[in-house]
Amino acid sequence: MHRTRRNRNLRILVILLIGISLSIANFHYINVTKLTSNQQLVEQAVQETKTKINKELQKVSLAITSLQLLFETADSVTRPVFDAFTLPFLKNLPGIKALEWAPRILDADREQYNQKLKNEGFEEHDILAANFEKKSLDVSPQKAFYYPVQYIAPKTLNKLVIGYDLSSDPKRYAIIKNSLESNAISVSPPLQLVQNKANTYSFLVAKSVTTPQNIQGILLGVYYMEDFIHTILKSELQVLDISIYDSLWNITPMFNNSHTKLNTDTPCDSLDVTLCGRVWKLYCNPNIAMTRYPHLPISYACLFLGFLITFLLIVMVYMNANGELHLAKKVASRTYKLNEANKEQAVLLKEIHHRVKNNLQVITSLLSLQSSNIDNPKIKEIFSVSQYRINTMAILHEELYQSENLSTISYGEYLQKLVDYLIQSILGSNHQLEVSIDVPQTLKLNIDTAIPLGLLINEIITNALKYGLNQHQKGTVYISIIPQKYPTFKLLIGDNGKGFSDEINYKTTKSLGLKLIRQLVRQLSGTIEKSDAGSGTHYIILFKEII
Repeated sequence: MHRTRRNRNLRILVILLIGISLSIANFHYINVTKLTSNQQLVEQAVQETKTKINKELQKVSLAITSLQLLFETADSVTRPVFDAFTLPFLKNLPGIKALEWAPRILDADREQYNQKLKNEGFEEHDILAANFEKKSLDVSPQKAFYYPVQYIAPKTLNKLVIGYDLSSDPKRYAIIKNSLESNAISVSPPLQLVQNKANTYSFLVAKSVTTPQNIQGILLGVYYMEDFIHTILKSELQVLDISIYDSLWNITPMFNNSHTKLNTDTPCDSLDVTLCGRVWKLYCNPNIAMTRYPHLPISYACLFLGFLITFLLIVMVYMNANGELHLAKKVASRTYKLNEANKEQAVLLKEIHHRVKNNLQVITSLLSLQSSNIDNPKIKEIFSVSQYRINTMAILHEELYQSENLSTISYGEYLQKLVDYLIQSILGSNHQLEVSIDVPQTLKLNIDTAIPLGLLINEIITNALKYGLNQHQKGTVYISIIPQKYPTFKLLIGDNGKGFSDEINYKTTKSLGLKLIRQLVRQLSGTIEKSDAGSGTHYIILFKEII
């Protein structure tokens, strides 16, 4: 009897020690698992932050480049055309507050410019300059040239900004001059504009529009840094304390969502704005809620449950030794369910939000909706061609999104999807066309090269499908990219269709498609020659990867 009592007490003691130990260990395990999950969530958020900012900065460059192509390729751009073209950008680019067009006006043309705007309904108009002492806009004094704002979107800003000479502001003129000298996109340092809230900044993106003969003007994008970051990093800002500095203007942060001092000893990355050489340094620290011991309610529930199970075990052992097996099975069953619940909780905690994609198909849909209200077949054709061009970039961005390396894409796969899309859109599925695409499997191009090259190939293939080949007859389209001495490549592209008349000089014609082809070849620092070998249209193009 005594021995049985001693064994019973020993078993109770062992159960008590094990129960308490397991309960405390489980309590700690749940909280440590949460901390580990938070750490992984922070790492994912840092990667997502870098990826999203890089992606949106590329869109900033793309928006300005698209406007540049519009002004350089169109014969004329009216105010309604500008408003319609910029509307999708204002809706779908985070942080953008205004897109502006300012032509270069010589002093001799000032009155003609003023009269033109008066004819559009801007009464008592004259070119205005910034008066920094009075903080007002006054009539600009006479000087050699001006860059007055002629078009601005949204158009609600017309009365406030139309006629303002951008070159009268030294900060704005500095980026205009830089863009003119480099013939590239220029990005301003952080600026506090009148519309900015206290301790918030904006940045400006400028690109000159030129012809071989003269300077046409300047395109300007105005971005609010606060809106820019809060829109693209909604989920990441819940996890991270983020601070962004301009490395050439390292005075105060352009953006900071932390109320405590960030650790800026090691930036998580440096981001280079495309084509402008301006570097943003990004610092990320997990916020306090992600690093402190979580003390999860479920851990306390499990701790209480562990103590309760231990107590029940002791009671059951004390009351009835014969119920030990049943009790062990019950404990095992409950422990198993508890572990399964813990595993499920761990999986749920490890899940992350998928990256938000701003798809260029929204722009195509907007163009499609707009063109449905137009009866003029020529304008409908312009909208249709514009949709092909936009989808060319949309397909490229989809490839870039799926690529392991977000800075380059596999160009052979991209060309196959692009050509399939163009054939399906123009000829449909009932055709006898053969396509030959010869591109090295290892060929990967960066986005700065891939976009203009894709647009170039889109223009040539579109012309071949619409004008060179008959849908009901057999035909061939071929594309071949041959690497030369890096960074030079040779593009052989053409078809065996009817070609175009020898009377058309592809180097001087005013056809928008051929003008765009020549412009894109120049953008790729390349040369283009038309080959007369065989029937159809054949081009030999040398281009360079933009580094």
